[in-house]
Amino acid sequence: MPKLTARSLPITLLVLNLALACHVLQAQIVTGTYTGDGNSTQAISGIGSEPTLILVIPETGGAETGEIQTWIHSSTMPVGEVKYTIGGNSVANSFKTGFISSLDSDGFTVASKANVSGTTYYYVSFSDDDGSVLAGTFTGSTSAQNIVTGYEPGMVWVWADAVTSPDYVKWTVSGRPSGTYRFSHGEGGWGETIFSGFSPIGFSVQASGTAGTGIVDGGTYHYLAFQGAITEANPGWGSGPDKVTTSFEPGFLMTRHSTTHGNNTYIKTAEMNSGESFIPRHQTAETNALLDFESDGYTVGSTGQLRDKHWYFATEKISALPVELIKFKGQIINDETFISWTTASEIDNDYFQIQVSNDGINWETIRIVKGAGNSTTQLNYAENIGSDENRFYRLKQVDFDGSFDYSNVIYIPRNSNQIDNIVVFPNPAENQINLVAQDMKSDNYVAKVIAMNGAVVRVNNNVNFSTGNLVQFSIEDLAKGIYTLVVTNESGYQVSKRFVKK
Repeated sequence: MPKLTARSLPITLLVLNLALACHVLQAQIVTGTYTGDGNSTQAISGIGSEPTLILVIPETGGAETGEIQTWIHSSTMPVGEVKYTIGGNSVANSFKTGFISSLDSDGFTVASKANVSGTTYYYVSFSDDDGSVLAGTFTGSTSAQNIVTGYEPGMVWVWADAVTSPDYVKWTVSGRPSGTYRFSHGEGGWGETIFSGFSPIGFSVQASGTAGTGIVDGGTYHYLAFQGAITEANPGWGSGPDKVTTSFEPGFLMTRHSTTHGNNTYIKTAEMNSGESFIPRHQTAETNALLDFESDGYTVGSTGQLRDKHWYFATEKISALPVELIKFKGQIINDETFISWTTASEIDNDYFQIQVSNDGINWETIRIVKGAGNSTTQLNYAENIGSDENRFYRLKQVDFDGSFDYSNVIYIPRNSNQIDNIVVFPNPAENQINLVAQDMKSDNYVAKVIAMNGAVVRVNNNVNFSTGNLVQFSIEDLAKGIYTLVVTNESGYQVSKRFVKK
């Protein structure tokens, strides 16, 4: 069972609700392994949040019949049902049961077919906590459709349940947004085209009547959209190994050749054996495609399908901790700040430091709390910090050998300084939005409009409610899309509201 910290997010005052990056944030994708114990269910915990989507790959590669199979399950799907990632086989058309029981607050629970005794399973957990990935559905139509995600995706996966067209998991990337690939392999040249392009706020899909389409009128389609950009690597035509440099150590990597449309999709996680990766269909591990992860990249072997050039989508590795932190929160009680956290297990845990920051960047330790050392039971911690100001908080967990890691970051505003009853209308809006607040203080506030790429596109440094409770913002010159209005005062972050410019 994995031992993972609650997930850390880079924090500034303006990105508490808009944690955006050029690739999916480290916090959003967690990888790990579990071994089947042969029981009817097994809970996999320590992920740090409830997954939006789970991808599970058996180390054996799976079987065509599906009793041991690579599969996905998302929060948009019926409880207990999964979708095989096989391409080119009718067994993958319909959703299957017996593989997953539930998505849980700190992980997921597998059922008997994904819990075969002695079998090792690799998993990838995707979470949409900060909007870096987004799960949703749409219904097939006789008209082309624009699917709104709030940003231009770097990659999109789409699948359905037993529609009458070839119903495999399909995907495309920003390098070829009108292309359609089978998730396991190949290119959409078999009468199953889904995508027609990307836009600044989402992606578009074909009409069901379009020649060569894979869309069926009335069919329910599930999708997972990834914020960020696909990168093209050029390892050349040599035999390898050749290194592809990134700015971090990968934890999850998904690749395919960027010009040869019939070539395969390869997936590798940090837990997979050296030299191994998987094409997500019923077959054994690949041994000469994706070789190894390094502190600043990965190496490619001699397979021609990733030589010359390929697209890749990588996320940063999350290091396992000996402490399984399942909750870290704070609240104001009787005008005093209380910090609490819960551990599911602890191994060689010496102590915790409670650290605070005024800006989310510079930190100081204000208290040390002794750890349990070793524990396999759930333990609850609580500390009264007193009449603290509006600040950010995190935990630094330190082992007996001096190694350490950090929890997620939280922000606790004082009740007396909070902005209450704030409304933004109309929503969607075309030319103007109105900010209305009740029971406001007469202090000056700063209001900023932030685009989905993190850019501040409108600022009002002197919002004052002493003469009225309505403030107007012109948005006539803004591009169509999704924005967030963030309001702060001199004490720090207060509230944010999202709206759509149509």
